[in-house]
Amino acid sequence: MKNQKWIYPMYVYSLIFPLSSTSWMNMWIGLEINLMMFIMILNKNKSPFLNESMMKYFLIQASGSLIFLITLNLNTIYFNEWPNINALIPPLALMMKMGLAPIHMWVPEVAKNFSFMSLFVFLTLQKINPLLILFSSWFKLIFYMAMINIIMGSMMAINENSMNKLLIFSSIANSGWMLNSLMISNYLFLLIFSTYTFLMYNMIHMNKYLKIKWMSQLKSMNLYKKMSIYMMFMSLSGLPPLLGFAPKWMLIKNMINYMPIYTWMLITFSTVSTFFYIKTSMLMMMPAQEKKKWMFFNMKNFNYILITFINMMGICLFSIII
Repeated sequence: MKNQKWIYPMYVYSLIFPLSSTSWMNMWIGLEINLMMFIMILNKNKSPFLNESMMKYFLIQASGSLIFLITLNLNTIYFNEWPNINALIPPLALMMKMGLAPIHMWVPEVAKNFSFMSLFVFLTLQKINPLLILFSSWFKLIFYMAMINIIMGSMMAINENSMNKLLIFSSIANSGWMLNSLMISNYLFLLIFSTYTFLMYNMIHMNKYLKIKWMSQLKSMNLYKKMSIYMMFMSLSGLPPLLGFAPKWMLIKNMINYMPIYTWMLITFSTVSTFFYIKTSMLMMMPAQEKKKWMFFNMKNFNYILITFINMMGICLFSIII
C-alpha cells in the first residue's frame, strides 16, 4: 500500500470506539481494530527481526482476544463474583494484551525490535483501552494489579543494560501508578498518563537521535547529553523535584491517609528503581569525552535545553502542590 495516510486516523478511531461502546462485543471489535492498526504502524519499518516480532505480537494479542471473547460469552454471570476463578480470566486476558505483570514475559523479547516510534506507541497509547476497561469492570482487582506491576517493574530493571528493556520495565512500573490513580480520580489518571507520555516521548526521541541501544554507549558522550538523559531517567523513576515526581506526589498525598502501609510499599519499591538509575548514571557520568567517530550525526530538530527546562518545571509544580 503506497498511500498509508489513513492508518493514523483509523488508529485514533480504534482508541475512541471501545471507550464509547456500551456492549462487550463492540469493545472487543474496537480492540481488534486497534490491533490491526498497530500492526500496520509496525509494518511501516520493515526488517527481518521486526517481522518476527510482529508475528509473535500478533499471535499473543490474538490469543488474548480469543480468551477475552470466549470468557465474556461463557461466564458473564460471574462478573460480580470476582473471587470466582471464572471471573478472573477476562482481566488476565486484558493484562496479557497490555503486557502487564505477571503476564509480561513476552514483552521484552517482542518489543526490543520495534522502531522508536512504534515502541513509544506500544508503551503509551496501546495501554489506554485495556486499562480503562479493567478499571470499569474489575475495580476490586486494581489494587492487587497495581502492586504487582510496581514490584515487578522495579525489580526486573536492576540487571538490565538494554535501553529498550529499561524503558519497557519502567513502563510496567508506571502502569502500576496509573492503576492506582484510577482508584482516586480520572483527573489524576489523566495527569499521570500525560506526564508519563511526555517523558517517554522525549526519552525515546533522545535514543533515536543519539542512536542509543545500550547503556554502555552513554560513556563516550559529552557531559551535557549525559545530564539530559540522566534527568529523564530520574524523572521517569519519580525522583523529586523533577517533573515525573509531581503527579506521583499528588497520588501519594491522596492515598497516605487511608492506605498508609500500601502507600509506603509503593514508595519503597519506587526507590529500588531510582537507586538503580542513580547507580548506572553515576557510572556513565565519570568519563566525558567530546568526540567519537560514531557520534557524528545530524542533531537538527532536537533541543536539549528545552527538554531539560521543561523537566525542571517539576520544581514549580512540587512547590505548588506541597
